[in-house]
Amino acid sequence: MAYTIFQTYTTNQNLETHSIYWLDAVVNNEGDMIAQKKLRGIINQLLTFVNAEEFLERVRLIEKGDLTILIVSGQLGRIVVPEMQKLEQRPLAQNPDSATGTKLDELINVIRADQKRRGRIEEPIAMNILDRTLTELNGEFLHYRLLVDALIRMKPNEQDQKELIELLRKEYEGNEYELKLVNEFGKGYESSRAIWWYTRDSFVYRLLNKALRVRNIEMKFLMRNIIGDIYTKLLANQCEKPVTVYRGQIMSGDEIKQFRKSVGSIISLNSFLSTSSKREVAEEFAVQSMELCSSSSDSVGVIFKIEADPTHTQSVEM
Repeated sequence: MAYTIFQTYTTNQNLETHSIYWLDAVVNNEGDMIAQKKLRGIINQLLTFVNAEEFLERVRLIEKGDLTILIVSGQLGRIVVPEMQKLEQRPLAQNPDSATGTKLDELINVIRADQKRRGRIEEPIAMNILDRTLTELNGEFLHYRLLVDALIRMKPNEQDQKELIELLRKEYEGNEYELKLVNEFGKGYESSRAIWWYTRDSFVYRLLNKALRVRNIEMKFLMRNIIGDIYTKLLANQCEKPVTVYRGQIMSGDEIKQFRKSVGSIISLNSFLSTSSKREVAEEFAVQSMELCSSSSDSVGVIFKIEADPTHTQSVEM
C-alpha cells in the first residue's frame, strides 16, 4: 500500500503548531495503531479518518498558521489527492519519492527525519507589522504590553500550576514520551532553569510559542510563571551595549511581500526569538530552510539582521 504525504497549514484546537491528519480505510487496524503511537512520539496531535469526505471537510478549514502533515493511503488517495493539489500546500520534501513509501516504518522514518530537520526553522514568528496612525499604534502596544506586564507581575500560584499540569496530561494522554517530560516538569521545574526548559526539545517551547503567536490568553495565563521566569533571566543578562544578532528561517512569498511593503513600519514581536551573534549560524539555518522547500513552493530561507540598542527603551527597530 502506498502512502502520500503533504504538508500544509491548518487551524484546530491543537495547542502545538504541528499536527498529522491520516486518511486510511483501515487506519485503526492493529498495525496502524502501533504506527499511530510512534507518530505521536514525533508530533503529538494525530487525527485519523476512514471517510474521504470527512477528511476533505476538515482539510477545507485550513488557514495559514499551523503546520499539518496530511497522510493519504490506498485507494482513497485517488479521491483526495486531486483536491489536495488545489490547496496551498507544499510536499514534505523536495523529492516526491521520499514522501511516498510502501511500509509504515519507512513512512515514520521519513516524518521523523523531516521533523527533526525542520524543528524551529519553520516555526512561524509571532509578530505584527503595524502600519497605522500613531494613536492606533499606541493602543496596540499599550494593550499587549499591559497584558504581558500583568502576567509577569502575578505571583506564582500553586493551584494554577496544578491546572497547567492537568491540562498537559490531558493534551498528551497516550503519548508516553511527552507525558514523561510533563511529569518531570511538574515535579522538578525551577525558575532558575526556565531558559533551559524553553530551549529543550519539549512541549514547553512548542506550547509557549503557539500561545504567544495566536494570543491564547488561557494558555498564557497558565504558563505565566515560565514566561515571567524567562523574562527575568533575560533582563538580568541584558546587554549593556548595542548588539547585532542574526536569525535564519523559512518565510513564505506572501510574508516577504508584506515586509517589502512595510519599510518604515513598526514590527511588534509577540514572543521570544532565538538568534545568534554569528551570521554564519543564521546562514546555515537559512540554507537548511531552502533544502526543505520544494521546487513548487514559494517559501524561501531568509536571514534576519537585528540591531538592538538597550539605550533605546521606547522603540525597537528591526
